[in-house]
Amino acid sequence: MTGNNKIWRAPIAGLASVAMLATVGVSALTANAADVEFTFEGNGLTFNNGKSEFTVEDSNDNGKLDSSEIQLATSALEGSHAAFTGWYTTDQYGAPDTAVQPGVTTNTTVYAHWSETRYQVTFDGDGVTLSDNDPVTLAYRDDVLDQVASWQVPTDYAYDDDHMLTGWTSVQTGAAVKPDDDLSGILPKTGTTIALKAAWKESTYVTFRAHDLWGETERHVELNGKTDDVNIETPLNEPFQGTVPTAAFVYADKTVAATQFVKDKDKKVVFNASDVVTENSNTVWCPATPGAESYTVTFTTGNAEAGYSDAPETQMVEKGNKVSKPADPTLKDSDSYKYEFAGWYDTTSGKEYDFNTPVSGNLNLQAYFKVSEMKVTFDPVSAGSKVIEQWYGDGDAFKAPAAPERDGYVFAGWMAPTDGTKLTLESEPENAPQGQLTYIVSDGEDGVLSATLGPLYEALWTPEPEAGEKLGTLEGYVDVNLDPETQDLYTAASYEQYVADFQDYLAKKAELAKGGYTKAEYSEMLQMLNGIQSKLVEVGDTDLYRVYNPNNGDHYFTTDTGEYKALVAMGWQAEGAPYKVVLNRVTKFGTPIYSAYNPNTGEHLLTEKGEAEALAQVGWVKEGIKFYTVQNGSESVVRVYNPNTNGPAHLYTDASEANGLAKIGWSIDNNGAPVFTLD
Repeated sequence: MTGNNKIWRAPIAGLASVAMLATVGVSALTANAADVEFTFEGNGLTFNNGKSEFTVEDSNDNGKLDSSEIQLATSALEGSHAAFTGWYTTDQYGAPDTAVQPGVTTNTTVYAHWSETRYQVTFDGDGVTLSDNDPVTLAYRDDVLDQVASWQVPTDYAYDDDHMLTGWTSVQTGAAVKPDDDLSGILPKTGTTIALKAAWKESTYVTFRAHDLWGETERHVELNGKTDDVNIETPLNEPFQGTVPTAAFVYADKTVAATQFVKDKDKKVVFNASDVVTENSNTVWCPATPGAESYTVTFTTGNAEAGYSDAPETQMVEKGNKVSKPADPTLKDSDSYKYEFAGWYDTTSGKEYDFNTPVSGNLNLQAYFKVSEMKVTFDPVSAGSKVIEQWYGDGDAFKAPAAPERDGYVFAGWMAPTDGTKLTLESEPENAPQGQLTYIVSDGEDGVLSATLGPLYEALWTPEPEAGEKLGTLEGYVDVNLDPETQDLYTAASYEQYVADFQDYLAKKAELAKGGYTKAEYSEMLQMLNGIQSKLVEVGDTDLYRVYNPNNGDHYFTTDTGEYKALVAMGWQAEGAPYKVVLNRVTKFGTPIYSAYNPNTGEHLLTEKGEAEALAQVGWVKEGIKFYTVQNGSESVVRVYNPNTNGPAHLYTDASEANGLAKIGWSIDNNGAPVFTLD
C-alpha cells in the first residue's frame, strides 16, 4: 500500500474522474444524459443500414425521445415503411398506453409496430372543439389490434363553444366506447376506418374571478392557489357539474379562506352548485369576504416529464375542518418498474396523512408510490435471438421462458430459480420508490434464507460435443459425501436438500442413459443440475472490512485484517466488517469481484470483470480479484452514487441506507437492484 491519509495514491492529471464515469442505473463507463442513445428495434422491419435496429443519440440531452429523433429513425426504415404504424415501448401488440409520446417518453429502447392490414381511428368532434382531431393508425397482427394511447385521444379544448364533451361513440354501432380501450370489437365489416364521434351535451360556462370586490389593498385573491380567473364548462339547464375552485384572501402574514362566491358586495346572490345553470345565470362570481381563519393544503406529485400525473388543486381549509381527499395520482411505468399509489405523506412528519384529522396548520402533502411489478430480462445470448422481458409482482410464481434454441449447442438453463418458486416483492412507499423481488431458498434449522431475483439472466450454453463432459464437470462442483453438520461451505439445510435432489438427478440420468442421450435430454439434464445447484446457500468464509477516508470521502473494502488496521492507524475511520465473502473459492458458484482504482480521485470501485477491464482502458488501474460473491447470500448489496462530488463517489451498502442517502441527493445504481449478494 502506498500514499497517505489524504488520498490513497497521488492523483494523476488528465484522467477522467469517477464522477464523470458513473451515474445512476448505468455502469461506470456511461457518463450523463449526453451519452444516452435511443435504440429503435425494427421488430421485423429493416433499416437502410441493413440492420434490424437503428440508434440515435439524445441530441437535446434531455433523456427524452423528441420528434426530431423519432423522425430520424422513421425515415431510415426500408421500403417496408409503408406497413409501419408507429413506435411503441414494447414489441407486444395490443398493450395499452404504450405508443411513444414525443417529448415525454424516456424508454431507451422502442419497437416498430407494423402490419399489412392497418386500421385508422378517426375522431369527429360533432360541434365540440377538440384539442386535435388527428387520426391514429393502428397495426393489426395475428388477430390483435394495437390500442390508442390515452395521450392520443382528443380532449375538449374550449369552454365557450356550447358543446361539452361527455364521451365517444362508434359511428358503426352507435355504442359508447373508450377510445384507449381495445377497439377490436367494433372493427368495420368493410374498409379499415374505425370512426368515432363525440358525445356531447349543450353547455355554458361559469366564470369565477380572482377579484376582490371590496378592493382592500393589503390582500389579494387566489383561486386554486393562483391569481388567474377560472372558467368552468358545465351542461346547460342542469346543476353545476364542475369543481368549484378554492378561494382565499392572501395577506402578508396569513391566508383566510373565502367561504362563498357572490355577484356583488351586498352578497344577496350567492353561488349554489346545486342550482340549475342557465345562460342567464352565466354571470361572473367573486369570492366573498370570509369569516374564519384557514390554512393552505398543497399537494405535490412529481415532474410530469418523469411520468407523474398532475398534482391536485391546492385546497383552502378552515381551521378545524378536514381536507378533502383528492383522486389518487398515477406514476407512469418505467423501463424496470410498474407502480401503484401508496398514499399522501406529510412532508414534515414523513408519515402517511390521515384525512380524518382536523386541519390545524398549513400542510404539504406528497404522493408516495410503491413498486407493484418488476421486469426481469432473459437474454438467449444467441445471434438473431431477441431478449425476453417478463414482469413479476408480489406473490407471483416464477416461470422462466421456454428453452431457446441455438445451432450446435445444448441449452443448459438460465441459472434462475426453479419454475413455480413464489416471489415476494419488497418496496417501501416513496415518491420515487425502488423494489426488489426475493424468494426463499432454504427454510430449515438455520431459519428462512432468501435470495434476490436478478434483473437479467443469460442463457447458459454447452457445445453439443461437450454436453456429456459438461455434465460430469458440473457434478464435480459439489461433493455430496460431506457431513452436513460439519461442512462449512453451505448452510446445512440447503446442503441436505441438494444431496436429496442430486439422488433424483442421478435416477433421471440413469433412466435417460438407457437409450443414449438426445440433444433435448442433455439439455434437460443440464437444466435440472443447474437448477438444484442454484438453490445451494453458500456461507461466507472471510470478513469484509470497510474503512472511510474523511479527507476525500472514499469507502474502501478489504479482506486483509492487517491492511484494515494500518489504514485506521493512518486516520481512516473504522466501520467494522458489515459483510462476509468467499475468499477461498472451493465451489464454483460465486462471481469474482474485481477492484478498479481511479488514480485521479482515489476511489476503489468494486465491480465485475467486464467493467473492470473497460475502466482499465480509460485510465483506471485494474487491481485483480478482491473476493467472490456468496450465492444466495443473506445480504443484498446495492451501489449508490453521489453526483455532487469530484472525489470518490460510490458506496456499497444495504437498501435501507441506500434509500436514506437517496433522500439527500444520492442516486441508486442498477435501478435499485442488488449488484451482488454477500453474507
